Amino acid sequence: MPIPYAREAAAVVSIGSVGKSVWGGVRIGWIRAESTLIRRLVAARSANDLGTPVLEQLLVARLLPEMPQILAYRSEQLRAGRDHLERLLAERFPDWTVPHVDGGITAWVNLGEPVSSQLALAARNHGLLVTAGPRFGIDGAFERFMRLPFSPSPEQLDRAVDALGLAWTSLARHPLPDTGFLADVV
Repeated sequence: MPIPYAREAAAVVSIGSVGKSVWGGVRIGWIRAESTLIRRLVAARSANDLGTPVLEQLLVARLLPEMPQILAYRSEQLRAGRDHLERLLAERFPDWTVPHVDGGITAWVNLGEPVSSQLALAARNHGLLVTAGPRFGIDGAFERFMRLPFSPSPEQLDRAVDALGLAWTSLARHPLPDTGFLADVV
């Protein structure tokens, strides 16, 4: 594999995992680096290691030869989910700013007003668990944003956007008072 932007192979450390591309619950990854660095990392790891998930490592080792096909399939799934979610949100919430993302599994949607924590709480009443923007920042940062995954199936995305619509409508009818501590709770 070519090493981008490096003059020497020893200067490159490459890190990868299967967590987002194959199976979110599997916390297996790898590091490619010069052998002396790998030896140092292995020595440092053993002091803090609570156990190695052998079964998961064996499963991932079996998957590695299939990674090009898996990644192609997963990329298509995520593209379709992203496009579906973008369409749904544009139709349902024309005032929201929905970015077109070229990678990852979520979109950071700008709600247009600082109500992310309130919306996350209201969504729970409609069976939808979403995380408010401030959960990913400090001191109320990202209160105008909601992090929405597009990895679920189209049917699940339809139900999620329906629930978001009901929650959004309930905020308009019964806005929660801004107590200043919602960002700490949600």
